[in-house]
Amino acid sequence: MILISTPTKALQMPLFLRLNNKIIPKMKKQLILFLTILTVLSACKKDEEQEFAKPKFYFTFNWDGTPVTLSDFNDIKYTNQNQDELSITRMRYLISNITFNVAGLESYSIDGYNLVDLTNQSGLTYEPSVDIPTKDYTSISFTFGFDEIDNAEVYTDLNTASWNWPAMLGGGYHFMQYEGKFINSLDEEQGYAYHMGTAKVSDGVFEPNHFTVVIDGFNLETDANIEIKMNIAEWFKNPYTWDLNVFNQPLMPNYEAQKKMNLNGHSVFSLGSVN
Repeated sequence: MILISTPTKALQMPLFLRLNNKIIPKMKKQLILFLTILTVLSACKKDEEQEFAKPKFYFTFNWDGTPVTLSDFNDIKYTNQNQDELSITRMRYLISNITFNVAGLESYSIDGYNLVDLTNQSGLTYEPSVDIPTKDYTSISFTFGFDEIDNAEVYTDLNTASWNWPAMLGGGYHFMQYEGKFINSLDEEQGYAYHMGTAKVSDGVFEPNHFTVVIDGFNLETDANIEIKMNIAEWFKNPYTWDLNVFNQPLMPNYEAQKKMNLNGHSVFSLGSVN
């Protein structure tokens, strides 16, 4: 007769139960390591799946909805909020640090700047060499002009473009040069120079005068042409009704005028077409 030995219950129990306190803590460590690796791999997979797009900006001008082009220059054909009749003879401005914003704290910034010059037909398109994640962006923002840090730098191309702001007024660069003529209270043509930059408080005392523009966002799914619209008429209204008989030129050393420009500038820009 052959006797077959049957294992006891203790021997039939899984090893991790039999070793109880010695094995379970070790398995916990291994499980944590496994989950960590899994999380990293999952994150890498998500990164690989993230798609990107190239934004290209183009800049247009209007007067309360009526397009403004170079062909409209030099004719007294516009009327501002104060009922001043005026023309446009020069228009150029600078923006920097364009940022794509997602709800919450997430944002994607583009370093650099663009000088938009309607007068010389340059900078009307801007194609930064960056890729932006394809997302549903809640807004786009940018700095009108330079902030204090960027305004302290030296830019050869801007120097060549005669874009400097006088050292006695705070130095750095212009934010905007907007010029034209208007019919004054004596019914005569008179020039105005709506130049914006650092605000001079007093001799040797200056105040940053840039501001952040926030416009609507959109769902960026692929490479896109993004229109940034400037309503020139807004520079003369909301919240301050601009009287060209009071503020015409020189405005660069005029602190009150500089701060009113800052206030009026917040409603000037809007998002146009995206395609």
